[in-house]
Amino acid sequence: MINQYVELIEKDIKNRGNIVLLQDIKIYKSKHERYISHYRFDKDFFRYVTEKKTVADFSGAVSIDNIWVDFDKEDDIEGARTEAIKFIKQLAEMSSLNPSTFPAYFSGSKGFHVGINSSLINISGEFSIDLPDKIKKFVQAITKNIDCVDYSIYNKNRVIRLPFSVNKKSGLYKIYIPYKVFWGEPISNITEYAKDCKIFDTDKIQIQPNEHLIKIFEGASSYEAQSKKFDKDSTSLFSLPQNGQRNNTLFKQACKLFSTKGIKGNEATDIMRHIFTQTKNQNGKDFSPQEFNSLISSAMKTVSKNAPDKINIKPVDTLTFSVIDSIKNSRYIPTTVDEWDADLDGGLARGNLYSIIGKGGTKKSLLAMWMGIQNCMRFGMPIAYFNMEMSTTQSFIRAFRMLFNRDLKEEVKKGLITDEEAQQMGKEFNQVLKNKFYLIDNNNLSPSDMENVINDIGEDYDEKVALVVVDSMNSMASVGESESFTAFEITKQLKQLAKDKDVVVILINHITKGVSGHVRDVSLYVRGGEKIRDNCDAYFCLSQIINKEESTLMGEEKDYVYDKSLVYARFVNKRESGNTLDKVLELGPDLVPRALDTNPKDYEIRTR
Repeated sequence: MINQYVELIEKDIKNRGNIVLLQDIKIYKSKHERYISHYRFDKDFFRYVTEKKTVADFSGAVSIDNIWVDFDKEDDIEGARTEAIKFIKQLAEMSSLNPSTFPAYFSGSKGFHVGINSSLINISGEFSIDLPDKIKKFVQAITKNIDCVDYSIYNKNRVIRLPFSVNKKSGLYKIYIPYKVFWGEPISNITEYAKDCKIFDTDKIQIQPNEHLIKIFEGASSYEAQSKKFDKDSTSLFSLPQNGQRNNTLFKQACKLFSTKGIKGNEATDIMRHIFTQTKNQNGKDFSPQEFNSLISSAMKTVSKNAPDKINIKPVDTLTFSVIDSIKNSRYIPTTVDEWDADLDGGLARGNLYSIIGKGGTKKSLLAMWMGIQNCMRFGMPIAYFNMEMSTTQSFIRAFRMLFNRDLKEEVKKGLITDEEAQQMGKEFNQVLKNKFYLIDNNNLSPSDMENVINDIGEDYDEKVALVVVDSMNSMASVGESESFTAFEITKQLKQLAKDKDVVVILINHITKGVSGHVRDVSLYVRGGEKIRDNCDAYFCLSQIINKEESTLMGEEKDYVYDKSLVYARFVNKRESGNTLDKVLELGPDLVPRALDTNPKDYEIRTR
């Protein structure tokens, strides 16, 4: 008997890649979210995920125990139930089976799952590469006149919520609903059962292959095979990409052309540009020229790595299109300070590395986090925040306070937040950030680890990361024995990461001990040496402001007390304008750093 493997996800749908034996899965009441693969896999899948660190793009054979049909109707749970009951009745009639043969589950949110045991169509234990296509065609055939069926759940890497686990959005559990309860009781009863995670006894039904359902399944499969037979001549590598495979197909096409002898680099680029135009006309309205140029550049680098003796030579005239297009379509990351953005012609540029340098207490992380939050809120840009110094709880509390000006920690301590309000707060938090703020709390990461995370976000969530925040460099994996060598190598690799992935990288750096809090050019004291500053395209120096009322400024025993709500921020635009711009940032109760419309020199105090 073949060992069957599945993906098990605990606590958060983002926790992908945990592959376990099916026999080790335990079903129990869980106060956190749990998901399991819709399909079953053999050992090839385990090896694939172990090597690739992702479940995406697995092309091997799969099996299935239960085919689930998902009924989901936004803001109309009664409508979803009506369609699910209609489906069960029709299925029972066409198969001459008892309706209880097809178990129904309330999803815990706004829909229902109805199961069809794979033994009914005689495919139990069968492993096949094209099984998902056959199953989707089968479900489409038996739901022709049924509304609100989700056909997207039949991809190989899709997961489904495990019974008796909670839905964190609604606070309700996924539960089994006996047929007589499903059609005979009001929806309010079902949601009440789900609130308490009521466990009903399952109806014991003997499952035998059903000739009527087998005939429908084979008919749908035959139609799929016939379609593939007629289409086989249009599925070469250089066919126009299908939806969902666009970038991957174009990348493979470009690599093929760049690696083909007799085709020059500019000729390959011209060919790809024609394919790009046709692809955009067919299914890529949101496919920007900048994204195309980035894809072409990545393909050239990949081919070059495999042929180290070949040097790519690009005549200047062949760069004209890509350079002009890059300028026209540049998408900047605003810094949240208007004067800085104006000097940068719009904001931080993709492909560049920026450093925020300062002593502890100068609000480096707050400034970086606020840049990320603002770009999520205003422009819907996906942000990857590598939080290697604070706990996830502390980061969440900070972000929540920035967004809603509420001290979540104190409110929880005082018992001021009910379960219902906590649920609503989670929804609002997600809505405000458009579900595009990704927090990674591992430490000791390398730049290559970070690139893998960016790739995973792209594959698992179909998001192209725009901004990467590394907080901080001193918590990254060391390279060699010296701190200066580590700093040089990490900044060099992060700069390359910014270019390769077309992202803005913000790197937070600490300074050496013993430096006064009000020293303005802290870049001179950055830990790891000045090579950090040299490798950055621009940098920010954050320092403290002396509170002259509370400080002792005269005499030999000077005692400096710093204003906790003010930060002196110096921006050095060394690669472009060469300007140095000073601003004073004020932190309100919400911890948001806001630029004051005042002269920074007014805050300076002569200490000699």
